[in-house]
Amino acid sequence: PSAPLRVRLGPGLVAHAGRIVAEKKGYLHERPAVRDSGPQMWVEGTAKAYVPATKDLVVGTVVSRHAEHYRVQIGAAHLATLGILEFEGATKRNRPQLEQGALVYAQVLRAHKNMEPELTCVHMATGQASGLGELPAACATVVTVPLHTALALLNPQNGLFNVMADHFDFTTSVGLNGRIHIQGSEFNDVITLQLALQAV
Repeated sequence: PSAPLRVRLGPGLVAHAGRIVAEKKGYLHERPAVRDSGPQMWVEGTAKAYVPATKDLVVGTVVSRHAEHYRVQIGAAHLATLGILEFEGATKRNRPQLEQGALVYAQVLRAHKNMEPELTCVHMATGQASGLGELPAACATVVTVPLHTALALLNPQNGLFNVMADHFDFTTSVGLNGRIHIQGSEFNDVITLQLALQAV
């Protein structure tokens, strides 16, 4: 018989000492295994304010720049820290130069209650950027949506973006902190997409 498929842990869950531990309050969801992909479990938070959890994808704004890190506003109780080397291929001599106000798509590297969360712009599973990093500002905007809407949009079975793609040329970066970065080929299209997402 084939080996059982491993459970994939989504937002709000981490593995610790052989157990699955919830990092935030909310509703536990499970998606059954599909083909070669194991079952997935995640926690849908009930809090209205964003509470960072390890592995969360977030859209943030750089608010200050320091010698070894950036301070990033992600809508949580504390500002997040993004190290200057937390970018694919970054070295002390060759690293991104982010200005105040720059937008970044990042993953929560560490999150503890009453402490500043730490971010990374490389996927923890692969060590590659794969879409993480500084987000373009040209012909783009950031839409704020409820946290449960952002979580639903990250579900691969959610077809909203596929429907939109039939009519518009655009890219999105969805953050579990309720922020969605949209870039399109025409700014009028970006505004239309923004209004559509706000109506979800």
